[in-house]
Amino acid sequence: MQLSRVLVYAGQSALLSASVQNMRYDEIRQHVREHFNGLLSKFQDRVSIDGPLVGLRLDGLKTTQKLADEPLDDYLTMTTTDGGEALVSAFCERCGITDELQPMTRMLVLQELQKGYKSFLKEAIDFNASFEGFDTKPGANVRPASLPAKVAPSSAITVIPYEEAVRRYMNEGKHAQSWAPKTTGEKQDALDLLGEITGNTSTVELTKVDVGNIKDVLMRMPKNRKKNPATRNLDLVDMLKVPDAPVISPTTVNGYLSNFQSFFDWAVKNGCATENIFSGVRLKQSARASTNARKAFSDDDLQKIFLHLTDNPDGLVRKDDMKWPTLIAMFSGARVRCIFCQCPLCGSFH
Repeated sequence: MQLSRVLVYAGQSALLSASVQNMRYDEIRQHVREHFNGLLSKFQDRVSIDGPLVGLRLDGLKTTQKLADEPLDDYLTMTTTDGGEALVSAFCERCGITDELQPMTRMLVLQELQKGYKSFLKEAIDFNASFEGFDTKPGANVRPASLPAKVAPSSAITVIPYEEAVRRYMNEGKHAQSWAPKTTGEKQDALDLLGEITGNTSTVELTKVDVGNIKDVLMRMPKNRKKNPATRNLDLVDMLKVPDAPVISPTTVNGYLSNFQSFFDWAVKNGCATENIFSGVRLKQSARASTNARKAFSDDDLQKIFLHLTDNPDGLVRKDDMKWPTLIAMFSGARVRCIFCQCPLCGSFH
């Protein structure tokens, strides 16, 4: 009797599980298979045309493979900011799945996407490695004919060199006066770095796989790389090999990713890319990560600053423009940089 109750309960649980799943498991797997077959086909085409990946790009692919081997929860924590919701939504949109997926179905999609991604990475790395030697047999090192052929880019997409896309983007922003000078410099630096990491691959050819490689490089990027004597005269590959070099913070990594996302927003709107591959890929920072942020001045600090700015007992304030910007900032809450930018006297205070 007790055994029969257990079996009945198990049967009811199985029926319940089936009722809350609104998409067949084999349908999910087929969608995932078609998706990654298409990605693998594009990867193989690109390698066949441009040659195998080497250096940073190959290292990034292998690092991404290690991440994909992590348990699903850990993998999603490291690669997404929303537990994979945006990933599932983008996958459904690409595959033409319009029904709202139940929670259990969404979890199955995430599980199969991780499996598919792991298989894709293994086959991509194996294909890339097949070019390390040379086989004189007919048909060697040729992408399998069974995979779907590469689809030509849509006529609405403009395939232009990466440097040209960056030039147009920057010129448009400068002409529209969209950014402050400091922001303009930061964007140019970020996009120069992106070009260096990707080998100036055009925006239409970059994929989500490349994003994983780019993030890996950013997380190993030395701090103050252009100022530090140990790194400032090195190229990117050698720079990443410098031992014990402090790396940039997660906040700085996210700053780069934010600039990449803005650039790809422009690229999509201007017909230079099919999707914004940098959307939703910033690092998810814990509350502990904010402990390195600059702390506000205490009341005692502010009193000392005010004393030296007004009475100047130690003679530290030698010019008016050392005094007034800080005083205005203290009482208005404005940033000193904003005060200078908006002052009609070109930074001179009278």
